[in-house]
Amino acid sequence: MAKSVKKAIAEIDAFREDRIALVMLQDIALSLIATPEPEYLSGFVEAAGQAMGADMVLVSRIRSPEEPVTAIAIYDRSGQASHYEYPLRGTPCEQVFIDNQPFVMGCGLQEAFPSDEDLGAFGLNSYVGMPLFHEGKCFGLVAALFRAENPPSEPILKVFKHVEDRIASGIRAYDAIQAERLELRGQVAHGRKRLEIALGASGIGVWEYDMTAGSTRWDDRMCELYGVPWQGEIVKPEEWLKFIHPDDLEAVWGNTLRAVQDRKPYQIEFRILRLGGAVRTLRSVGQYVEIEGANPGFIGCDRDITDDMALAV
Repeated sequence: MAKSVKKAIAEIDAFREDRIALVMLQDIALSLIATPEPEYLSGFVEAAGQAMGADMVLVSRIRSPEEPVTAIAIYDRSGQASHYEYPLRGTPCEQVFIDNQPFVMGCGLQEAFPSDEDLGAFGLNSYVGMPLFHEGKCFGLVAALFRAENPPSEPILKVFKHVEDRIASGIRAYDAIQAERLELRGQVAHGRKRLEIALGASGIGVWEYDMTAGSTRWDDRMCELYGVPWQGEIVKPEEWLKFIHPDDLEAVWGNTLRAVQDRKPYQIEFRILRLGGAVRTLRSVGQYVEIEGANPGFIGCDRDITDDMALAV
């Protein structure tokens, strides 16, 4: 009789957990309707956090116990974290990685992992995490963390299990993007080195004008052209104008102002007075640019055409 009662209670509990998990999945699915695949992970952690009542939900990429863990998608109810890296050692995530199985702690999280300072910083007291596998190896995890104690861990794990394949697919897509970016960075570095060699041979100086800061960065060849020592030069307009030959000053400044106001390409030839008194003629070419994550401005180059003009006479 007692066994029958226990079995009935277990079945009721299982039904209740399945029902809670189903409601969570329905809420998550509604939130993710029409979400593009590249945005699925970020959409999932936010939707899951709200559906589960979690204070933090994260999908993390783990490469080894020694390397920092990258939370490639994170929901933080407090709004403190958006891009997040953390050491694996001494964290509940390490437990998931080592055991290769879900890890649940309903209370006392900070006491159990005292070296994980982020738990205290975010006020987190309970944890539900599940490993994610690729080719039989744990390469990431999905976890929900709470300030409250004893969250509904079994329904949460059921939700994680239901979307496991899609989350793992998102991590693989992240890896592919990172590999592509690494390759592109290598190509850019190689191209920049070739450009530096070419510019060095040609004597062309390169400058970048930041319209927001109102200053120009010179490379070392620009400093050579103007006869000044290079120290990662940041040059203000008034400093640059001191080098311009007095007879060319009005035309140079007017041309420059029009280019900045119209945000159009410009080209001008003018004389400069180098430190030491030598007069040289430069040709300057600039192009307006807007690059994501940077202030608008101009990128251009100067070349000494003094000898070219002498030959043309």
